[in-house]
Amino acid sequence: MLQPNNVLKGNYRILQFLGGGTFGETYLAEDVQNVRKCAIKRLKSFPDNPDRLKLAKRLFDSEAKTLERLGKHDQIPELFDYFDENFEQNNEFYLVQQFVPGKTLNTEEITPGKQLSEPEVKKLLREILTVLAFVHQQKVIHRDLKPANLMRRDDGKIFIIDFGAVKEIGTQVTHLSESNIQKTIAIGTIGYLPPEQLEGKPNLASDVYAVGMMGIEALTGISPKDLDRDDRGQVIWRRFCAPVSDDFANILNKMVENNYRDRYHSAVQALQAFNSPLPTTEIQSPPRRNLMWVGGILGIIAVTIGVTVGVRFIGGFSPRVPVELSPYENAKVGIKFKYPRQSWDLQDTPNFITGEVVKLVSRHQVATVLITVESLDRPLSFADYTTRTIGEIEKIAIDPKQIERKDATLAKRPAVSVAYTVKDGGKIVKRMEVWALKSNQAYIMTYEGESGNDEELLLNFQMMVDSFEMD
Repeated sequence: MLQPNNVLKGNYRILQFLGGGTFGETYLAEDVQNVRKCAIKRLKSFPDNPDRLKLAKRLFDSEAKTLERLGKHDQIPELFDYFDENFEQNNEFYLVQQFVPGKTLNTEEITPGKQLSEPEVKKLLREILTVLAFVHQQKVIHRDLKPANLMRRDDGKIFIIDFGAVKEIGTQVTHLSESNIQKTIAIGTIGYLPPEQLEGKPNLASDVYAVGMMGIEALTGISPKDLDRDDRGQVIWRRFCAPVSDDFANILNKMVENNYRDRYHSAVQALQAFNSPLPTTEIQSPPRRNLMWVGGILGIIAVTIGVTVGVRFIGGFSPRVPVELSPYENAKVGIKFKYPRQSWDLQDTPNFITGEVVKLVSRHQVATVLITVESLDRPLSFADYTTRTIGEIEKIAIDPKQIERKDATLAKRPAVSVAYTVKDGGKIVKRMEVWALKSNQAYIMTYEGESGNDEELLLNFQMMVDSFEMD
């Protein structure tokens, strides 16, 4: 074990021991050169011949490169450095990562006997899945998701930690067959491991299972390993917690299906099953519905522009002042529309997770227009989708009774336009959403902005709606 004040690589001064296991130890250290605290993971393998030593080094380098890539996300510890010290003598590797001050979820949030409410658990799972979706986009499986490997930083952000570098290097090096064919070893924690991972065949859906089990644990206050299962192998949990909605229970049950083929295939897909607000991160935006609910949009539908220009609810503004429109087209998702370039900046930054295709930002007032193509988690009729979406809107509107809904058209297809107001940071903001369905996808145009003199912005939005086309 390293002692306080030991210095590694001439730069990292050990401050204290944080914890350890069979294959390694973690220390709090000070990066003297950059004057910052860091977490150092000391990984130890047990190769007993040159071939295994080379394998250990290769695995370490590969794992470090993966951690370096994942650390680009602002809710995954950044990898500052990695090296081997006295490698030939001690077979030791070191990872130097960002130190995250906070508490793991098993210290306060998910603890034995503590039951969280449905809204609390929904929020928690969305936070976790938002970060995990980035991990899965990198084609990386965490393999050991559990409350102890999720950190709530002091500022409230969730961090995913411990990507199994210690276990991966240790188990793969020490479990080689005599013919030097590497075996796949089950890595993880009992209760959060699905059947395929126990068999050494993890996939992205294995992580989804672990997150679902954490949700059930948070609702019931019971450790996953202590819950019974039915004849299908499905976990039995609903009778041990306060009543939860069928929709949420169905999502959880799908996340923890015994057969991975019946689960959400990745965190990206699981995230799409949640249509409520999600936290925003720098790397990726939260799901489509959340982006529209962060800023807010329309509540005042009928306004008058001076004495000459009448503004009507979706179904046709008729501006009298000529406006020069510029075309936008995205052939990949099959949409095109026109917008006033002189007053709106276009941000063409597609996001696979949220379905966001393009965002427009007003140059003169606080307002945005968001175009989204959302893949539905299951086939829905236009009426069912509309009912579900309006139900979600009612939960966040300042006054659900003041929500205004009108039939409309979008790209010559039946559409609905909904206008309402919400509060955001003490301000009243307006929101208008227009949507239509085609081929199990929802096409949504959303205007959002602060209450005030926004007549011209609403006219601009109507122009974009009128010009919208889909292949």
